[in-house]
Amino acid sequence: MNNFKRRDFLRGASTLAGALALPVSLTRIAQAQIGGAAAPLGQAKPTQIARGVVYLDRDGSGKRLPGSKGIPNVRVSNGRDIVVTDAQGRYELPVSDDTIIFIQKPKGYRTTLDENNLPGFYHIHKPAGSPTNFKYAGIAPTGALPTSIDFGLVKQDESNQYRVLLWGDPQPRNLEEVDFIAHDIAQELMGVKATFGISLGDNAFNNLSTLEPLNQVTGKLGLPWYNVIGNHDINFEAPDDELSAETFKRIYGPTYYSFDYGSTHYVVLDNVKWLGPNTPLKNGNYTGGFGEKQLAWFKNDLAGVPRNQLVVVFMHIPIEMAAEMVGPDGGDNPRFIKEDQRAFFEILQSHPNNLSVSAHTHFQYHAYIGREAGWNGAEPHHHFNCGTTSGSWWSGAPDEQGIPNTTMRDGTPNGYAFLNVNGSDYTIDWQVARSRADYQMTVYTPSDVKAGAVPESPLQVNFFNGCEKTTVEWKVGDGKWAKMDRFFDLDPGYVRLKDMEALVPAFTSTEAKKPKTPWRALPTIEKTPHLWRANLPALPAGTHNVQIRATDRWNRVFEEKRLVRVA
Repeated sequence: MNNFKRRDFLRGASTLAGALALPVSLTRIAQAQIGGAAAPLGQAKPTQIARGVVYLDRDGSGKRLPGSKGIPNVRVSNGRDIVVTDAQGRYELPVSDDTIIFIQKPKGYRTTLDENNLPGFYHIHKPAGSPTNFKYAGIAPTGALPTSIDFGLVKQDESNQYRVLLWGDPQPRNLEEVDFIAHDIAQELMGVKATFGISLGDNAFNNLSTLEPLNQVTGKLGLPWYNVIGNHDINFEAPDDELSAETFKRIYGPTYYSFDYGSTHYVVLDNVKWLGPNTPLKNGNYTGGFGEKQLAWFKNDLAGVPRNQLVVVFMHIPIEMAAEMVGPDGGDNPRFIKEDQRAFFEILQSHPNNLSVSAHTHFQYHAYIGREAGWNGAEPHHHFNCGTTSGSWWSGAPDEQGIPNTTMRDGTPNGYAFLNVNGSDYTIDWQVARSRADYQMTVYTPSDVKAGAVPESPLQVNFFNGCEKTTVEWKVGDGKWAKMDRFFDLDPGYVRLKDMEALVPAFTSTEAKKPKTPWRALPTIEKTPHLWRANLPALPAGTHNVQIRATDRWNRVFEEKRLVRVA
């Protein structure tokens, strides 16, 4: 795999100024499929026609060599319209002076990768560049539209059975926390068997200067690495949503796009709607939503995807909350624009094999969305809110290596997930950072169990990847398995961590000038939707083996044990 610097890709691989204009006769996706004539591109109206070729990159250099063959039937987009290349690999698209042109990687190919394994699948056309008063640099003026904007693809073998690495909210504040990611997460993943990785937003924590160092870390994993934009990845000086992702676009390209791998169609969406610096809400100047242009593109995108193909949609803010987290009347996400949520459901439900994945909450949960929330598919829509790589924002007491405990508020230890795909089927695994693969739950019992005490001896299990479709059972020794009851409450281990922090005077000081704390305090605890409970039987004195068996929604069985001493 030949890597090269990103600036070389943007300067050389995709722009061949001086090439002859191409007489193009293209096949477009039928207007009936894309919903009529194209509307203006965002705030800027189309003013020119971009032309180019998608070609077979024989040596992975990102440079179109003499005799390079064009690749037909590759989809190319301007962020609203989608066209497919003709028999010679040629395309043309209308563009404004603020357009990112991008290809949608087809099955059996990969895009060229830069030195940090970031995919080179786009070209930015922004002659005036980004505003110059932003704290973090945006896009430099690109100059005139090149005569030909070309994209190279490298052939590769792709199986229909593979796995994808998911990182929720890496979210470093500074270089020290980039090092936490490197040592807590990335080191054990070097050489991991996965087809690609993706960060699900909040790649930074407002400090966008950490993005490039983080890219250097993910680049060492040896995987193509995709990125979702999060609410902490934006330019806060932007007056509105239109200019809020200038730094992100400079580094990663478009904030929404799609690609195929094996039997799966992947869609990355931008659902962070920046409201501007003068529109404060309780938890920030943003809300969840997509906007008309992106929804039009999404509809166009799925119009070219076979109906029974598995469609996986990545986003940052959950499209829906787990019902237990907001009450018995359903799982409405109060931070999401309802009209955009319904429009998303209407588009996606055309493809019955579907999954959506988010992060953002620093929880982990599975939501099953039905008609009460506007989903009208034959089966409830599965939305996975992935736990976070940063856990509770890199907070909590440090361990012997200086890395914060950073357990999430629902009791899930920080880590990462794997999406395992097999044709149109999938499973999801949660991997706790620097832990054995089968560490999937924490078992809680009282530390002092007295012989004959039944009501006072609760048994609780936090199954990190559990949900309403999970069954958890228990037994003591050679006894019979019995089901545990799922309930919604505080994780006992997290309660203990907060109680320990309360013993440190700096955390509880009432002085006007707060003393410096030895570490960043864990956030306030919240109830978790993946707890189960039972009561231990009256046990004789001695040490007993309490066994737990959890069966997940895919009928996979996980086991754990805890030794209980009865006095």
